[in-house]
Amino acid sequence: DGEPLAVRIDGTVGAALDRAALDLIACESLVLAAGVHRLDAAPGSGFDVDRLLLAEPASARDDPESVDVSIVSDSATTARAEIGPSPTASWVVLTESWNDGWTARLDGDDLGAPVLINGFANGWLIPAADATRTIELEWTPQHIVTLAVWFSLVAGLGVVALLIASRWRGRDERVLWTADAGEQWPWPPEAAVVWWAATGVVALVFLLVGGVAPAVAVAAVSLTRLRWFTPAVIVGTMAVVTVGVAADQLVNGYPPGPDWPSRFAWTAPYAWTAVAAVAAALLRRSAIPDTERVDR
Repeated sequence: DGEPLAVRIDGTVGAALDRAALDLIACESLVLAAGVHRLDAAPGSGFDVDRLLLAEPASARDDPESVDVSIVSDSATTARAEIGPSPTASWVVLTESWNDGWTARLDGDDLGAPVLINGFANGWLIPAADATRTIELEWTPQHIVTLAVWFSLVAGLGVVALLIASRWRGRDERVLWTADAGEQWPWPPEAAVVWWAATGVVALVFLLVGGVAPAVAVAAVSLTRLRWFTPAVIVGTMAVVTVGVAADQLVNGYPPGPDWPSRFAWTAPYAWTAVAAVAAALLRRSAIPDTERVDR
């Protein structure tokens, strides 16, 4: 409310160096009158205040009556529990970081968006009841993730199928265009124009998505006639990613958590380059089976 409040940080030097959570404690009791109050963290302290918990002294509040809760099933994205009778309305608290992606259904009825509890958790207010009820909690964004996983699986199998089919395609099955006596090429000029146009579109897509390096990879794979070039690009870029992530983790010792992948954003151009090389190789092999001149 515009008045300064002295606080102290409680924790060890080792915990601070390890980027562990430290406690922020008021130097004196804080007395608040009924109503709305504003609490601001002063900038420039060098510490990030993630959560503040204001609590009354234990003697100043009545202990609520406990409600029997029996966990039926529990997973990373869902939970199901049986809630016993309760003479008054009560709160169901899910101790996961608050996010409106969590949903709750009480005996099939939607309880609406979660409420922020204790500065971090998800909570839903359920009415009083004389009978046992069933509550189902679900992380709904997982539906999209699951669809993406299945799409990736199908796409991966499709890539493998294309690679196998391209290996089985015999040289005698190809239709060659005769340029002149004694020379033959694997495609007529109009087909080459279509192929180059498709290659340009693919390069532009990777330029917009991944940057210059993936677009250059598409052009290089399309132009080269060295059989080892494409595997070298794929293996080389992924080796840089693998060794780099392992070395970075070993040196810095990043703690596990949901933000762990964000520490390796530098790997994105390398990963996109490998994907671009695969896409260009598949396009070249499927659209134009053989780019080498054939003499018969």
